[in-house]
Amino acid sequence: MEIIKAIGKIPRCQPATLTPYKFVYIGLKPDNLDKKIYERLLKRLGAMIREGKILHKQGLTYKRMHELGLEYRYVALYLQGKLNKLDMFNKLNKEIRHYSKRQMTWFKRNKKIKWFEPQEFKKITEYARMQLLGD
Repeated sequence: MEIIKAIGKIPRCQPATLTPYKFVYIGLKPDNLDKKIYERLLKRLGAMIREGKILHKQGLTYKRMHELGLEYRYVALYLQGKLNKLDMFNKLNKEIRHYSKRQMTWFKRNKKIKWFEPQEFKKITEYARMQLLGD
């Protein structure tokens, strides 16, 4: 919208398939994903609750928080007293894990993605070099 406003018309976009750049799809297989989700959520929980309180005080309704996504949805339920902190954490952790599994299912449908372990840096760079330079 900003571009349209600035130039006064809808810009003519080149389809991605006509890009002059070569690219490869590289995926990293997540390791210990459930543990990482748990630890990240634990680390962020206090800040999420503080942010939810501030946003609600500034006029964001609980209904709108619910519509914004997982974290805001469960923070809103907690702030309304519909969930205690432990239940909020456990339900949110479970929902984030389910979401991450749906993401992986979606990515795995793309057969162009070459999957690697995160620590396989040399293999990843060699694969990319071979694909991009062809040698």
